[in-house]
Amino acid sequence: MKKLLLAALAAATFPAAAQDAPLKVLYQPAHGRNAYLVDKAVEIVLQRPAFLKAAKADPQTLVVSVPEMEYRVSNDDNVPFDFTLHFVRDGDLVGEAAENCTSRKLDDCADLVASDFTAAAAIHR
Repeated sequence: MKKLLLAALAAATFPAAAQDAPLKVLYQPAHGRNAYLVDKAVEIVLQRPAFLKAAKADPQTLVVSVPEMEYRVSNDDNVPFDFTLHFVRDGDLVGEAAENCTSRKLDDCADLVASDFTAAAAIHR
C-alpha cells in the first residue's frame, strides 16, 4: 500500500514532460556480506531507459545509499536479504525504503528498487 501511494504521488507530482526524462541516480555501492546482491539489483535498474547513472551529484540527482543490510542463513542458492535504501537530493534526506529480496529473484527485487527510486524522486522538500 505504501508503495502504491508513493507511486501515485510520483505520477501526480511530475509533469508529463519531466516523466519522459531519465531519472539521474548516483548509487553508492553497499558494503558487507552479500552486498553484491543489492548492487546487482540496482545495476539492473540503472540499465533501464527510465534511469541514468550519474557520475557525480548535482541538485537534480538522486543519491542512493544502503546503510543497513540484514542477511539470513540459507542452505540453498536462494539467499534472502533485507536492506534499506536512503535517498538524498541536494544534501537533504528525502526518504528511505526497506526491501526484502532473494537472490533467486533479483529481477523482482530490481522492480521494487525502481519503484522506490521513482517515488523518492517525486518527493520535494
